[in-house]
Amino acid sequence: MDYKAWNIEEITDLLKSSRGGYVYIWGAAEIGERVCELLVNKGFDEQIVGFIDSNPDKHGVLFANKMVFSYEHCNKNDNTIFIITSMGSAKLIYDIIKNSKTGLPVIFNSFSLASDDNMPSSLNGRHLFIRNRKEWPKLVSQYNDEIKQVSDIWADKKSKDIFEGLIGLITNGDFNMLYSYLEPVQEQYLDKVVKFGIEETIFDAGCFNINTIIKIIQYLKRSNLEYKRYICAEPVPEFYKSICEDILSTGLTNIEVIQKAVWDKEDKLDFGVCGESGGWSGISSERSEEVNANKVGWSNIIVEADTIDNLCKEIPITFLKMDIEGAEQKALIGARQTILRDKPKCAISVYHKTEDLFKIPLYLKQLNPNYKLYLRYYTPWLQEIVCYAI
Repeated sequence: MDYKAWNIEEITDLLKSSRGGYVYIWGAAEIGERVCELLVNKGFDEQIVGFIDSNPDKHGVLFANKMVFSYEHCNKNDNTIFIITSMGSAKLIYDIIKNSKTGLPVIFNSFSLASDDNMPSSLNGRHLFIRNRKEWPKLVSQYNDEIKQVSDIWADKKSKDIFEGLIGLITNGDFNMLYSYLEPVQEQYLDKVVKFGIEETIFDAGCFNINTIIKIIQYLKRSNLEYKRYICAEPVPEFYKSICEDILSTGLTNIEVIQKAVWDKEDKLDFGVCGESGGWSGISSERSEEVNANKVGWSNIIVEADTIDNLCKEIPITFLKMDIEGAEQKALIGARQTILRDKPKCAISVYHKTEDLFKIPLYLKQLNPNYKLYLRYYTPWLQEIVCYAI
């Protein structure tokens, strides 16, 4: 499938050339509402029949002065245009419409709203490429040398294209090169480039809950492999307690949970914690933008931190997974001796800070020049970008 993401100007031109066709906006939520407002202001009010949403509680209800329908009960024909604003399911929705051979599916490029003064709050504050949009020219200039180095560092064309696409998004808002490479979130940390062995010792930095632990262990079992030892670090007391209870209830064995953050030295850190919005935590100074954007439910605590080198001084590690909300660079410095000694396979998140995209691959390659580096991403919001070192 050709998953092109359209901006509002391109959609406007399409609607002008197809006057009279029904238009539905798929996604009765904030971004869909903004798209509807923009199109109404451009004179397409009568052409927009309403919204489509998969949530049955929204069906038959007015949203942005338009009725919400299910896909099955909307009035569709060959001239119907479906503007898809539900980016999390955009490919699936596109395929459903395309395979029905009734109507034209159009994926809306939500990133095109990054320059909009009335940008939806669901975009603002939740994504670094959008939060830093006014800083893009300076950032690209500042890291120009690193960008050139990293452009040539990747081990496959897919990684090079994703990196080029990310730079394109940063510089001109073009999302199309990236969209075709979106991977299923179920495969996060487990890309096929990672070749697991028969007795893995895993260090999971920033596990938050038991979900990733179960996902990795089940993946190993499906591959007829076993883990020797699974060590996970979670500094937040409520998350730590929940993980320990879930491990006991599921009967998993050989798992050790450490109630510490991983850092570049032994320390105590000021942590911000949010139990809402899926649960977030991280160093308060690194999470200030999220705190400002999501003030409800946040609290501050002091947590203990240590280095992976100290925690694994006598434990050989074969796989290092790290997703720690912007502390990855510091934590990798604290894992330097472990990486030099064990040369573990690594899956490191590189989306919390813009410079992570450049600095982390270069640091890993510096520690082990034999590493082959790969880049993958797993959500349309680009909140789950992973650098693999193999």
